Amino acid sequence: SDGKEELLETAGDTVPETAKQTWCGSLFKELWSNGADGFPLPKGCYLQRPTSKSWIMGIVFPAASGLERDRTYQMVLNGVVGDLSNKGDEVLRLVVMDDFKLRPFHAIEMGR
Repeated sequence: SDGKEELLETAGDTVPETAKQTWCGSLFKELWSNGADGFPLPKGCYLQRPTSKSWIMGIVFPAASGLERDRTYQMVLNGVVGDLSNKGDEVLRLVVMDDFKLRPFHAIEMGR
């Protein structure tokens, strides 16, 4: 064994509504914020694989307790880009949303 573990979708854990906190520990090594209370406690995380070359990793927060404005947040992902990418390829896209139920296509902020 090379010490690497492959993440796999788990039936029922692939959408925000069924996010589980146990997934957060598998997907992220560290979550940090310069806020007074640190990084907000997630309600849960989920993992989707919409194509053979892409993943969606989501963090869901309880209502009104997510990310705050004018704060710095850092997330360390637990993963390897691997051989599927070429130099210059987009390997990460971050989309911050406010309410995935009421506004599923509304991004507050987006980064690459």
